[in-house]
Amino acid sequence: MLIVLSGIDGSGKTTISQALVNDFESENKSAFKLSAFGYIIFRPIISLFRLFKKGNRESSCHKNPLLSCENKNPLFKIWPFLALIDNWIYFYVKIKFKLFKYSFCVTDKYFYDMAASFTYYGYSSERINWIYTKLIPKPDLGLILDLPPELAFKRKKELNLDYYKIQRGYYLKLAKKFNFAIIDASQPKDLVLGEIKRIIDLKRKQAKYA
Repeated sequence: MLIVLSGIDGSGKTTISQALVNDFESENKSAFKLSAFGYIIFRPIISLFRLFKKGNRESSCHKNPLLSCENKNPLFKIWPFLALIDNWIYFYVKIKFKLFKYSFCVTDKYFYDMAASFTYYGYSSERINWIYTKLIPKPDLGLILDLPPELAFKRKKELNLDYYKIQRGYYLKLAKKFNFAIIDASQPKDLVLGEIKRIIDLKRKQAKYA
């Protein structure tokens, strides 16, 4: 079962996903955790460009050196579609193969989170974003950890408040689009974990009697 935790930065995805895996293991259920937010075929290319740009004093607001907020090359308007190819390879190499061995895979980020970055940095229109999210591999269960932007900014001051507001809007639309459960991540960790476990149990019962 592929369980995806997505949501605004600072919502506790990493902490909750690890706690969930620990909980599965305490019940003698096989589980593994990963962050599906990387690349397979593009990773060496990105690393090469990062090395090439090292020492470059040009300002950049994106960790991927191929994607800059300044002087956008029209070629990279197709980046979401290139990423989509890589996503599917990543899915089969890193996730699908392991699900033959493990009962549960829990991710603290997923390809949906990439789409949030594409939107913010201007590499994805509303239409492209719709196509991208429709075509990426679907999880068995998608969960959105929701948090007020002000609280997210207070927890993780990496970018400005507007970034967190845009992020939250994207995730709320995503939840509505795919009928993902929205979890109030401002609650204590135990309550968040308990709510997620109840949703997982309900999902498994529905699958059993479907």
